[in-house]
Amino acid sequence: MPDAGLKRPVAVVSGLGPGLGTALSRRLCSEGFAVAGLARSKGYGLELERELEASGARFKFYTCDITDEQTVNNVLGRIAERWDAPSVLIHNAGQLLIKPFVEVTPEAFESMWRVTALGAMLSARAVIPSMLERGGGSIIFTGATAGIRGSAKFSAFASAKFALRGLAQSLAREYGPQGIHVVHAVLDGIMWGGISREMVKVPREDCIEPDSVAETYLQLIRQDRSAWSHEIDLRPSKETF
Repeated sequence: MPDAGLKRPVAVVSGLGPGLGTALSRRLCSEGFAVAGLARSKGYGLELERELEASGARFKFYTCDITDEQTVNNVLGRIAERWDAPSVLIHNAGQLLIKPFVEVTPEAFESMWRVTALGAMLSARAVIPSMLERGGGSIIFTGATAGIRGSAKFSAFASAKFALRGLAQSLAREYGPQGIHVVHAVLDGIMWGGISREMVKVPREDCIEPDSVAETYLQLIRQDRSAWSHEIDLRPSKETF
């Protein structure tokens, strides 16, 4: 059932999880957005939905395989029926694979590309027509250093992130003149969260804070079209580059 009388912008955040996806959802909700969070698995998303709804925020979780065209279109259609067509899309879905090249299977390589690049293409294609109708919108792709520089053992990850960067550049040049702000955000460092704490043991002061990235994304969404950013890099002060 649609929310009658809703007078607020709608944002979609794919790749919902305990790190950046959650920080983005909370920050956008706090600024009056109705937020739809997308992820393949249910557990965490439903937990966050209960938490945010209890606080009075408008947040809804949707199970979504971002690599499946019909699923993406169906979910975006349900979001539009519930609230309105999204004016903001944040493609935060991705995978990480660090392996010697000869150990990377074709299946793993393709999966990396499908989530990172194909998922971005499908979700952008689903929201751009309505953004054009209303004369504007914002699309932010979460990129990485690997999208600019491929490193050893990052062949699959870097290939997918390079593709994402190319897609962002093409969409910015095609749709920027029509009012759609397309941003490629290069996250140059380790995001603070489960991976940094448990896998790579990086101290918090050497990591990127998800809340800080969410604040920057909000500023990007609010940029005046006379001074848009297309590519922005974010890194901890101690990160070398």
